[in-house]
Amino acid sequence: MASIEGMVLDKYRILAKVGSGAMGAVFRAEDTYTGEIVALKILSPHLAKDESYLKRFKREVRAARELNHPNIIRVFDAGEYKGFHYFTMEFVEGKSVQELIDERGRLPVKAALKIAMEVAKALEHAHKQHIIHRDIK
Repeated sequence: MASIEGMVLDKYRILAKVGSGAMGAVFRAEDTYTGEIVALKILSPHLAKDESYLKRFKREVRAARELNHPNIIRVFDAGEYKGFHYFTMEFVEGKSVQELIDERGRLPVKAALKIAMEVAKALEHAHKQHIIHRDIK
């Protein structure tokens, strides 16, 4: 996806790219109405033209909205604006586990187990809601 920093998508001002995946990209964005910082996930425009990807994206949004757990980010809003399909979610400051490993090397066993247990709690909650996460990193 081309650089779209500074663009306003619906009511969200895109501040910076956070990451990308197979279906699109995630940006740090500001809700221009509330001033809140959110994570804005945008489906790649070329995939949005494919009905199967669009259905999958919408399923992801609906599934994520069903989850309410302290270890799972909350989804706030979703929509389509000028051909861009998006949803917003809680923006969490911090580093990914991969970034921690890249900086520090192998994590101590106790720290790794703590992280694994928290991830397992989130996955257990999702499983109880009949949701299977297929892209755990």
